[in-house]
Amino acid sequence: MSPILPSRSPALCADRAYWQETILHAVGFLVHSQRECARPLALIERLCPADTPTDGAAWRRIWLAGEVAGELGVARAGESPASAHTLACVRHRLAALVEAGRLQVGERVAVAAVLARLGDPRFPPRGLHLLVRYQGECEPALGLVRVRHGRLMLGSAADPDGALSNEVPGGVRLELDYAFWIGRYPVIVAQFRAFVAAGGYERRDWWPELGWAWCQGQRRR
Repeated sequence: MSPILPSRSPALCADRAYWQETILHAVGFLVHSQRECARPLALIERLCPADTPTDGAAWRRIWLAGEVAGELGVARAGESPASAHTLACVRHRLAALVEAGRLQVGERVAVAAVLARLGDPRFPPRGLHLLVRYQGECEPALGLVRVRHGRLMLGSAADPDGALSNEVPGGVRLELDYAFWIGRYPVIVAQFRAFVAAGGYERRDWWPELGWAWCQGQRRR
């Protein structure tokens, strides 16, 4: 890895198909073969500056910063107060990228996987890995969103990037005679593990009648 790579990499990573993998291989060589962390940390700082990102290229550089941090390892990246602060900034920027829909859907899914490896600050382990913050604000319902009864539309009225062909135009219009709660995100493994550890499949009071009948049927198989 060249000594000037931390300064050149933000420009090089615009060609994602080639340079991003090259940069990550170089970082891996430094970390695992040379036992060096200084230049990977400097690269993370260059890719994720204090300025707010203004375009897709800047958000993709933050994505790369997260991948470099993952290659470096969370323990190494947080060894000093300065590097721990840098890692925290990367985590929060990646969370903002996912929440605000800055890139296309497939890219955001990949970014979310990087964020999970680094430790998503919105899902603290001490809170059973439930969502406690969303878009910079406290999340009072811990990641649940109430869907009101009445008319609603499934799908998209426009044609946003990443929408499937059966989601546009106009979506599907439905009318619900009941309200319900649904998670902002799919259930994660850590949340499901907490449910099982708490005896979730044995707690009758946690299940509606139909759900409990299903649960009992599954256990008898």
